[in-house]
Amino acid sequence: MATLSKGNITIQSSGMSDTPIINPNICYRDYSSHYSLHTNSFQYYTHPADRAIAFNAFRDARKILDHSAFTNLTVGPNHGEAVPGVINIASDDDEAIFDYIKATTVPNLHASGTNRMLPLEDGGVVDSRIHVYGVQGFRNIDSNIMPTGPDVNIAGPVYMLGEHGATMIKKDWGI
Repeated sequence: MATLSKGNITIQSSGMSDTPIINPNICYRDYSSHYSLHTNSFQYYTHPADRAIAFNAFRDARKILDHSAFTNLTVGPNHGEAVPGVINIASDDDEAIFDYIKATTVPNLHASGTNRMLPLEDGGVVDSRIHVYGVQGFRNIDSNIMPTGPDVNIAGPVYMLGEHGATMIKKDWGI
């Protein structure tokens, strides 16, 4: 799932050695002990569409796995249980379903979009010629300029951005 939940990175001072404040908004679990993150807000499902997609995926998976064709392929103490514990969650108990989703899902994404190519007034950091707004002589050509992350491995799109960015720079320099 390519999420719509967005995080942010904020510079906390002009000192180069000061770490930025990073709020990824990408996971429910607190990974702050593993990473140098300054955040109190780890929420993967901050956008309502992400939550709706997760609910629908849960319910659809449950319907599919409830079919008799899957009885011998599922696990758990009760035959036909897709994942241990799920059978005890009522299909109309949204709170229990969401608690289960939060406890069992992890982000599977390649972070991008921290310096989005958008107009400045729309929250952009980079213009259409990959110049960073307000910084003379600096360009940014990597996955961070994508306004939204693709729902695929980002290697291909990043190669394309690099090639296109290099072409722009060469053209600007008359090379």
